[in-house]
Amino acid sequence: METIIKVRPSELNASFLEKLQHFLKGNDNYEITIQVAEKPSASFLRSETQEQYKARLDKAIGNIEKGENVVSFSFDEFVKLSKSL
Repeated sequence: METIIKVRPSELNASFLEKLQHFLKGNDNYEITIQVAEKPSASFLRSETQEQYKARLDKAIGNIEKGENVVSFSFDEFVKLSKSL
């Protein structure tokens, strides 16, 4: 089983943990991963029109097709970088 539960920081309390424990029904074979991600600000989302967004995507696709402005690295380089984060 894999599920994603999105909550606001204000919802992280004892009641939430009790509900999570009840949901998992005491099964110790599950693993819980906590990931913190900042949502894009509403001002950023509103500052770009649909046309601007599409133009930005088209430019990125063109760059990939031409091999321009592309950053690439080997798997070993990725592992090394991820360990330094």
